[in-house]
Amino acid sequence: MRYTNLQAGRFAAAAAVLVFHVAGHGHAQLGLETVLIEPVPAYWFRTSIIFFFALSGFVLAHGLQTATLRRFLWSRLLRLYPAYWVAAGTVLTVRGLAGNQIAFDNRGLWYAFTLWPGGPNRAAYSLGIEWTLVYEVFLSLALIPCAALGRRWGLGLGATIWLAWIVGKLIATGGADFQPFPKPGQISLSALNAAFLLGVLAYLVRNSLLRCRWVLPPVSGVGLFVGGMFVESAVGWSLFWQSVGTVAALAYFVSGRQLAADNLFVRGGDCSYGIYLVHVPVMTAFYALVGPGSWAPFPVAAVGGSLAFAVGILYGAAEWRLYRKLRAAFKKPTPSVLITPPLAESVVVRRAA
Repeated sequence: MRYTNLQAGRFAAAAAVLVFHVAGHGHAQLGLETVLIEPVPAYWFRTSIIFFFALSGFVLAHGLQTATLRRFLWSRLLRLYPAYWVAAGTVLTVRGLAGNQIAFDNRGLWYAFTLWPGGPNRAAYSLGIEWTLVYEVFLSLALIPCAALGRRWGLGLGATIWLAWIVGKLIATGGADFQPFPKPGQISLSALNAAFLLGVLAYLVRNSLLRCRWVLPPVSGVGLFVGGMFVESAVGWSLFWQSVGTVAALAYFVSGRQLAADNLFVRGGDCSYGIYLVHVPVMTAFYALVGPGSWAPFPVAAVGGSLAFAVGILYGAAEWRLYRKLRAAFKKPTPSVLITPPLAESVVVRRAA
């Protein structure tokens, strides 16, 4: 089953991230005055990032029910890395050709292109969103040993213990936990992982949620409200409760009637990874070319955001087609698999005769 509502949600989340970055980079580069970068409005835009983590947990738990662990791993690597490498490599090349001095060493480049958690100021990131991909890669790999114990109870037990461990750390530290650029020893217990783990658990109990779907909207509202209360005092608790609210909303839309596959927002969701990857370098390059004070900041910021969205859609459409071809090639059976069953059948038939 394809959860098309989640694809539409993916598109909306990517658009929300783009708007937030228009405000932030427009403020930094153009002097744009906006309240969108203040802590409370930024909290609501952060929900889109939390949604991506929750969606990944849900979708990957779904994928693990049918795929072998080897196929799951390769499918995930194909989804995350090729498009990222092309985007990051292109940006670094263009910056080099433009004469911009790029300060990085071999280790920084290795951290960037492997998405290994190296800690703050260690990697030569060029897209402005890599920190989330570091978590995506880590969490994808971490699901494999859990699934090896059991596709349902192994995942459920592993996610539950892991989530309880994160809550224990939040209690011990007073909720002061946020590691956007973690080191290897920090990433596993970051509060950012809560949304992913709750997404896994939501998938495993999705059928039970159908019987109590009515309770999900109030749970979502309470979780998001409580998370907002901690946004300036205890960011770890803020992330945790924001994750609860976001996953409750995700479960509500998953358990409802799904949108048609050709819906415009669903098709936009197919392009969302491309939007996410390239929107920051496109808009910041445009802002740098125009320069502060040339025009009114708001129109320039809006044009830059629209340009980033258009380029992202085009790149996302190409990336989605390439990913599907790569995945189909990987899933294609070998010739021996295609030949052996008919031969075996013919032998059986002759013996029966």
